[in-house]
Amino acid sequence: MIVLVCKVWFSKPQIDAVFAAMTAVKYDDILLVVSETGWPSKGDENETGASLQNAAAYNGNIVKCILTCCGSLLRLNANLTVFLFCSV
Repeated sequence: MIVLVCKVWFSKPQIDAVFAAMTAVKYDDILLVVSETGWPSKGDENETGASLQNAAAYNGNIVKCILTCCGSLLRLNANLTVFLFCSV
């Protein structure tokens, strides 16, 4: 089995874009693993989106999505393996 590992900002449309590209080159049988996703809980002064609240919302939504949804629009039954990076 071949596994494609990618580090992306997790969203179903982005996952579908990867699936579409894989299909275009006839690699439909490759398992896709999101190797790292997350949201910063703290950042520099100019990084206004980096906050505990935003990190909790993003990371919580990823967990909810993975536990309650299956696959994506292009591969409804795909088993999405996602590694969530978070530190506080």
